[in-house]
Parts: sequence; structure tokens; C-alpha cells
Amino acid sequence: MNGRKAGAAEFLWLLVGLEGRISKLPYWLGIALVNVIAGIFLGTMMRHPEMTGPVVTVTPFVLLAAVWAEVALVVKRAHDCGITGFVGLLSLVPFVNIVMVVFFGLMPGTPGPNAYGEEPNRASWGRTGGNGTG
Repeated sequence: MNGRKAGAAEFLWLLVGLEGRISKLPYWLGIALVNVIAGIFLGTMMRHPEMTGPVVTVTPFVLLAAVWAEVALVVKRAHDCGITGFVGLLSLVPFVNIVMVVFFGLMPGTPGPNAYGEEPNRASWGRTGGNGTG
């Protein structure tokens, strides 16, 4: 990001994109955000099972987006560790997803550039693209 403020495009890339690398800070912040949003929707549905209307209609889509965001975050952390992003598919397996989130949240990234891009700026969102241009 070269000192620029994180904008909507970078935020969207963080939660949706499957290319590039991210450092631990944006990873953990993204995981926390995804789980808080999913928890709000799930908690509302569980506390009020009789509820009908837009919340009931939107909740499955929110949960699907949360699953995708978790996979995208794990893929980008795997890339930062020099591991293929296909391991992110393990995030779709119940209970294994918890292990994956913690493992990649604690594992140090590869110093310097690797096959998945330049080393992310540890003080920013950490966006780097596959060709190192971000």
C-alpha cells in the first residue's frame, strides 16, 4: 500500500480476494470482524426463532459471505507463509477450520518476497499482489 490509507478496495480485497499476502494483524482483525458479524446474525436467529422477515432472509447469505471471507483470509495467510492457498479449503471442514485459523494466525510469514508476492507491510493492511505490485 506504500503508505496510503486503507480504502474500500483494500478492505474488499482483504475479505474477498484470494491473491497476495497479508500479515498477522489484518488477518486477526479480519477473522474477528467476520466472527462478530456472523455471531450477531446467528445469535439473533437463536434468541428469536419465531422471527420472520428480512433478517431471516438475509442471514444465510451473511453466513455464506462469512465462510468465504474466512477462506480468503486463510488463503492469504498461507501465501504469506509460502504455502499454497489450496489449504484454505480445509477451512470448510468443521473444527478443522478452527485449527487452520489459529495455525496461520500464529505461524510467522516468509521474510522477503515469495512465490505469492512481496512481503506485506507489517504496519498496514499488508496487501501485496502475486506480481509484487499490490
